[in-house]
Amino acid sequence: AARQAALAKAGLEGVEFVLLYLGSLGAEYLLYEMIALFRQVQAVRPNARFLFVCNNGRELVDEACRREGIDTEAIRFVTVDRDDVPAFIYLANLSVIFIRSDISKAGYSPTKLAEL
Repeated sequence: AARQAALAKAGLEGVEFVLLYLGSLGAEYLLYEMIALFRQVQAVRPNARFLFVCNNGRELVDEACRREGIDTEAIRFVTVDRDDVPAFIYLANLSVIFIRSDISKAGYSPTKLAEL
């Protein structure tokens, strides 16, 4: 039931492949590179959707899509309560986390990695 509710909320009924990004967006996460990866996914799976389960950054995602030539109809963006996050993770075929390479990130392990 939770999965069906998540499918409906994200508008993913009938979608065969879902790429997921989980968590907040910020400068340390490489949004443009993730959008470029999604373009490659779409080349193989044209019906693919990129699901962002985030509490911020919708306008950043929309701008990155415009800049990279991705139709925003292929993007799903939801903000959910923490208790509902597992149902949305369950929708994904693959998840992506690109983090800026920097000495300050050595040994960095974002919480989202453990959640996934």
